[in-house]
Amino acid sequence: MKDYPVLFNDAMVRAYRAGRKTQMRLPVPDQPGDGIDAQHGDDLRNRAPYEIRDDEDEYVGMGFRDDDRWWKSPFGGPGDRLWVRECWRMGGSYSDLTMKQLAEDLWAISTVQENHLHYRADEPERAKDTKWRPSIHMPKWACRTFLPVLDVRVERIQDITEEDAIAEGMREMVSADLKSGWGAGDVTPPPPTSGYTYRNAFRRTWDTIYATKCFGWDANPLVWVGKFKSP
Repeated sequence: MKDYPVLFNDAMVRAYRAGRKTQMRLPVPDQPGDGIDAQHGDDLRNRAPYEIRDDEDEYVGMGFRDDDRWWKSPFGGPGDRLWVRECWRMGGSYSDLTMKQLAEDLWAISTVQENHLHYRADEPERAKDTKWRPSIHMPKWACRTFLPVLDVRVERIQDITEEDAIAEGMREMVSADLKSGWGAGDVTPPPPTSGYTYRNAFRRTWDTIYATKCFGWDANPLVWVGKFKSP
């Protein structure tokens, strides 16, 4: 079993902890050529990635290949775990300690773990008036959420189904203009006349993150899909 880090924003953390998020999608970096679909029978979505092994035949992850090149899964494979990096801080007298200072004081790390860890997803009212540490800088010892991986696959982003979008944590936020995304609160079915779908909500949310990075919905990039166990 291997552990792989993933970044969650506050809304994604809340959606997971509420039991509404059991899937995650990430673009395949350095996208393969257009022929990759045909090479895999035009059915990448239903084709499981291969095991990747090193020269000593040790398992190093899951992936797929295009001719002589491997693309490695950022989620590992079934039986591996994802550890969630989220915005966080240390409380009390530890709030201003640097990671270097903590690394030199194992007792301090133990004390912080037991009594002084705070997560922004739990304190939305303090999101702007408190100094938080970025999720990318969260060390593994500060992580509170480990996700057992159940399945990994590759597909085009537009292959996502309505059921998949729900599993991504999409929901209607209760508002006049039917804003959607990973917001907190109870799921309220949209009016039948609204034209709302969870898939469209996912499309809008995806583009807010990836449209400016050349991985937008209209480009229909290949993405890794990780499915993990609910809390």
